[in-house]
Amino acid sequence: QTPYLIERGVLYMQYYEKTKEQRYLHEAECVLDKASSLQPQDLQIHYLQARLHILSDDPMRAYPIVEKLATDYPKNSLYLSALSDVLYQTGDKEAALRPLINAICYYPRLLTGHRIKDLQQNDSVFYHALYQQLVELRPVPGDSPADYARYGYIAQWCGNQSVANEFLSKAINDLPNLVTPWRLLGDDGKYRLLFFGAFCKNLYSIELPEEKEFTDELLFELAYKIKFQNWYGCELTMN
Repeated sequence: QTPYLIERGVLYMQYYEKTKEQRYLHEAECVLDKASSLQPQDLQIHYLQARLHILSDDPMRAYPIVEKLATDYPKNSLYLSALSDVLYQTGDKEAALRPLINAICYYPRLLTGHRIKDLQQNDSVFYHALYQQLVELRPVPGDSPADYARYGYIAQWCGNQSVANEFLSKAINDLPNLVTPWRLLGDDGKYRLLFFGAFCKNLYSIELPEEKEFTDELLFELAYKIKFQNWYGCELTMN
Protein backbone atom coordinates (compact mmCIF):
# COMPACT_ATOMS: atom_id res chain seq x y z
CA GLN A 1 0.00 0.00 0.00
CA THR A 2 2.86 2.42 0.64
CA PRO A 3 3.67 3.37 -2.99
CA TYR A 4 -0.04 3.93 -3.66
CA LEU A 5 -0.29 6.20 -0.63
CA ILE A 6 2.76 8.20 -1.70
CA GLU A 7 1.43 8.71 -5.21
CA ARG A 8 -2.00 9.69 -3.88
CA GLY A 9 -0.32 12.19 -1.59
CA VAL A 10 1.51 13.76 -4.52
CA LEU A 11 -1.69 13.86 -6.55
CA TYR A 12 -3.70 15.50 -3.76
CA MET A 13 -0.91 18.04 -3.30
CA GLN A 14 -1.12 18.91 -6.98
CA TYR A 15 -4.90 19.25 -6.72
CA TYR A 16 -4.56 21.49 -3.69
CA GLU A 17 -1.93 23.67 -5.36
CA LYS A 18 -4.24 24.21 -8.34
CA THR A 19 -7.56 24.63 -6.54
CA LYS A 20 -6.67 25.61 -2.92
CA GLU A 21 -9.58 23.40 -1.82
CA GLN A 22 -9.05 22.35 1.80
CA ARG A 23 -10.35 18.83 1.22
CA TYR A 24 -7.33 18.04 -0.94
CA LEU A 25 -5.01 19.39 1.75
CA HIS A 26 -6.68 17.12 4.30
CA GLU A 27 -6.54 14.09 1.99
CA ALA A 28 -2.87 14.66 1.21
CA GLU A 29 -1.99 14.97 4.88
CA CYS A 30 -3.90 11.77 5.76
CA VAL A 31 -2.33 9.56 3.10
CA LEU A 32 1.20 10.90 3.68
CA ASP A 33 0.87 10.42 7.44
CA LYS A 34 -0.18 6.83 6.83
CA ALA A 35 2.65 6.24 4.36
CA SER A 36 5.16 7.66 6.84
CA SER A 37 3.88 5.38 9.59
CA LEU A 38 4.33 2.37 7.30
CA GLN A 39 7.78 3.39 6.02
CA PRO A 40 9.33 5.87 8.49
CA GLN A 41 12.79 5.27 6.99
CA ASP A 42 11.69 6.73 3.62
CA LEU A 43 12.91 10.32 3.98
CA GLN A 44 11.20 11.48 0.82
CA ILE A 45 7.83 10.97 2.49
CA HIS A 46 8.99 13.34 5.23
CA TYR A 47 10.02 15.80 2.54
CA LEU A 48 6.56 15.59 0.96
CA GLN A 49 4.96 16.24 4.33
CA ALA A 50 7.11 19.34 4.76
CA ARG A 51 6.36 20.51 1.22
CA LEU A 52 2.65 20.13 1.95
CA HIS A 53 2.99 22.40 5.00
CA ILE A 54 4.86 24.93 2.84
CA LEU A 55 2.05 24.84 0.27
CA SER A 56 -0.51 25.48 2.99
CA ASP A 57 1.49 28.43 4.41
CA ASP A 58 2.24 26.60 7.65
CA PRO A 59 6.04 26.95 7.82
CA MET A 60 6.34 26.22 11.52
CA ARG A 61 5.11 22.65 10.96
CA ALA A 62 7.51 22.25 8.04
CA TYR A 63 10.58 23.72 9.76
CA PRO A 64 11.60 20.84 12.08
CA ILE A 65 11.27 18.39 9.20
CA VAL A 66 13.35 20.26 6.65
CA GLU A 67 15.84 21.52 9.23
CA LYS A 68 16.67 17.92 10.14
CA LEU A 69 16.77 16.77 6.52
CA ALA A 70 19.08 19.63 5.49
CA THR A 71 21.31 19.08 8.54
CA ASP A 72 21.61 15.35 7.92
CA TYR A 73 22.10 15.80 4.16
CA PRO A 74 23.83 19.19 3.73
CA LYS A 75 24.50 18.72 0.00
CA ASN A 76 20.95 17.78 -0.97
CA SER A 77 19.50 20.61 -3.05
CA LEU A 78 15.94 19.38 -2.58
CA TYR A 79 16.15 19.72 1.20
CA LEU A 80 18.18 22.94 1.11
CA SER A 81 15.72 24.69 -1.18
CA ALA A 82 12.82 23.56 1.01
CA LEU A 83 14.60 24.92 4.10
CA SER A 84 15.09 28.23 2.32
CA ASP A 85 11.39 28.35 1.45
CA VAL A 86 10.42 27.72 5.06
CA LEU A 87 12.74 30.42 6.41
CA TYR A 88 11.50 32.84 3.76
CA GLN A 89 7.89 32.15 4.74
CA THR A 90 8.65 32.87 8.39
CA GLY A 91 10.12 36.25 7.38
CA ASP A 92 13.74 35.36 8.14
CA LYS A 93 14.98 36.26 4.69
CA GLU A 94 18.59 36.71 5.74
CA ALA A 95 18.71 33.10 6.95
CA ALA A 96 16.82 31.92 3.85
CA LEU A 97 19.57 33.18 1.56
CA ARG A 98 22.36 30.75 2.52
CA PRO A 99 20.52 27.42 1.99
CA LEU A 100 19.20 28.67 -1.34
CA ILE A 101 22.70 29.60 -2.50
CA ASN A 102 23.99 26.20 -1.40
CA ALA A 103 21.12 24.46 -3.20
CA ILE A 104 21.99 26.32 -6.41
CA CYS A 105 25.70 25.51 -6.01
CA TYR A 106 24.92 21.80 -5.90
CA TYR A 107 22.23 21.97 -8.62
CA PRO A 108 22.55 25.14 -10.74
CA ARG A 109 19.56 24.30 -12.93
CA LEU A 110 17.42 25.52 -10.04
CA LEU A 111 18.18 28.96 -11.48
CA THR A 112 15.77 28.20 -14.34
CA GLY A 113 12.84 27.47 -12.02
CA HIS A 114 9.82 29.46 -10.96
CA ARG A 115 11.30 30.27 -7.52
CA ILE A 116 13.97 32.55 -9.00
CA LYS A 117 11.54 34.15 -11.46
CA ASP A 118 9.07 34.84 -8.67
CA LEU A 119 11.78 36.45 -6.57
CA GLN A 120 12.90 38.61 -9.47
CA GLN A 121 9.35 39.85 -10.03
CA ASN A 122 8.12 40.13 -6.44
CA ASP A 123 11.11 40.65 -4.13
CA SER A 124 13.84 42.62 -5.86
CA VAL A 125 15.79 43.17 -2.62
CA PHE A 126 16.13 39.45 -1.91
CA TYR A 127 16.74 38.67 -5.58
CA HIS A 128 19.60 41.17 -5.84
CA ALA A 129 21.15 39.91 -2.60
CA LEU A 130 21.01 36.40 -4.07
CA TYR A 131 22.46 37.55 -7.39
CA GLN A 132 25.29 39.42 -5.71
CA GLN A 133 26.40 36.37 -3.77
CA LEU A 134 26.08 34.10 -6.80
CA VAL A 135 28.16 36.38 -9.02
CA GLU A 136 30.96 36.35 -6.45
CA LEU A 137 31.16 32.55 -6.18
CA ARG A 138 34.54 31.05 -7.03
CA PRO A 139 35.96 27.51 -6.85
CA VAL A 140 38.33 26.65 -4.04
CA PRO A 141 41.47 24.47 -4.14
CA GLY A 142 40.53 20.83 -4.39
CA ASP A 143 37.26 21.40 -6.26
CA SER A 144 36.49 18.78 -8.90
CA PRO A 145 35.85 19.31 -12.63
CA ALA A 146 32.14 18.88 -11.91
CA ASP A 147 32.39 21.71 -9.37
CA TYR A 148 34.02 23.94 -11.98
CA ALA A 149 31.24 23.04 -14.42
CA ARG A 150 28.60 24.07 -11.88
CA TYR A 151 30.36 27.35 -11.10
CA GLY A 152 30.64 27.96 -14.84
CA TYR A 153 26.90 27.44 -15.26
CA ILE A 154 26.19 29.91 -12.46
CA ALA A 155 28.65 32.49 -13.82
CA GLN A 156 27.05 32.27 -17.25
CA TRP A 157 23.57 32.71 -15.75
CA CYS A 158 24.88 35.79 -13.93
CA GLY A 159 26.07 37.21 -17.26
CA ASN A 160 29.77 36.89 -16.46
CA GLN A 161 30.77 35.14 -19.67
CA SER A 162 34.54 35.47 -19.38
CA VAL A 163 34.54 33.86 -15.91
CA ALA A 164 32.08 31.21 -17.10
CA ASN A 165 34.34 30.31 -20.05
CA GLU A 166 37.33 30.02 -17.71
CA PHE A 167 35.55 27.63 -15.34
CA LEU A 168 33.86 25.58 -18.09
CA SER A 169 37.11 25.23 -20.04
CA LYS A 170 38.95 23.98 -16.97
CA ALA A 171 36.13 21.51 -16.29
CA ILE A 172 36.35 19.88 -19.74
CA ASN A 173 40.15 20.06 -19.87
CA ASP A 174 40.25 17.96 -16.70
CA LEU A 175 37.25 15.77 -17.54
CA PRO A 176 36.35 15.92 -21.27
CA ASN A 177 33.29 13.65 -20.98
CA LEU A 178 31.31 16.23 -19.01
CA VAL A 179 28.35 17.00 -21.25
CA THR A 180 26.78 20.34 -20.31
CA PRO A 181 29.96 22.49 -20.41
CA TRP A 182 30.38 21.77 -24.14
CA ARG A 183 26.92 23.15 -24.84
CA LEU A 184 27.46 26.19 -22.64
CA LEU A 185 30.72 26.86 -24.49
CA GLY A 186 28.89 26.64 -27.81
CA ASP A 187 30.54 23.44 -29.09
CA ASP A 188 27.44 21.81 -30.57
CA GLY A 189 29.39 18.95 -32.15
CA LYS A 190 31.04 17.73 -28.95
CA TYR A 191 27.80 18.17 -27.04
CA ARG A 192 25.85 16.07 -29.56
CA LEU A 193 28.52 13.38 -29.59
CA LEU A 194 28.42 13.01 -25.81
CA PHE A 195 24.66 13.44 -25.46
CA PHE A 196 23.51 11.06 -28.20
CA GLY A 197 26.53 8.76 -28.52
CA ALA A 198 28.95 8.12 -31.37
CA PHE A 199 26.78 5.42 -32.97
CA CYS A 200 23.65 7.54 -33.17
CA LYS A 201 22.25 7.86 -36.69
CA ASN A 202 21.74 11.40 -37.95
CA LEU A 203 23.88 12.66 -35.08
CA TYR A 204 24.05 16.21 -36.40
CA SER A 205 20.46 16.53 -37.62
CA ILE A 206 18.50 15.44 -34.55
CA GLU A 207 16.94 18.34 -32.68
CA LEU A 208 18.52 19.01 -29.33
CA PRO A 209 16.10 18.96 -26.39
CA GLU A 210 15.24 22.35 -24.96
CA GLU A 211 16.27 23.01 -21.37
CA LYS A 212 12.93 23.10 -19.59
CA GLU A 213 12.13 25.15 -16.52
CA PHE A 214 13.48 23.16 -13.60
CA THR A 215 10.86 22.69 -10.89
CA ASP A 216 10.99 21.23 -7.39
CA GLU A 217 8.74 18.46 -8.68
CA LEU A 218 11.25 17.52 -11.37
CA LEU A 219 14.15 17.55 -8.91
CA PHE A 220 12.11 15.38 -6.54
CA GLU A 221 11.33 12.93 -9.33
CA LEU A 222 14.98 12.73 -10.40
CA ALA A 223 16.12 12.15 -6.82
CA TYR A 224 13.42 9.61 -5.97
CA LYS A 225 12.44 7.71 -9.10
CA ILE A 226 15.09 4.97 -9.02
CA LYS A 227 14.94 4.61 -5.22
CA PHE A 228 11.17 4.33 -5.36
CA GLN A 229 11.37 1.57 -7.96
CA ASN A 230 14.04 -0.31 -6.03
CA TRP A 231 12.20 -0.07 -2.71
CA TYR A 232 8.62 -0.61 -3.81
CA GLY A 233 8.99 -2.55 -7.05
CA CYS A 234 6.95 -0.18 -9.22
CA GLU A 235 7.30 3.03 -11.22
CA LEU A 236 6.83 6.41 -9.58
CA THR A 237 3.87 8.19 -11.17
CA MET A 238 3.85 11.95 -10.62
CA ASN A 239 0.74 12.84 -12.66
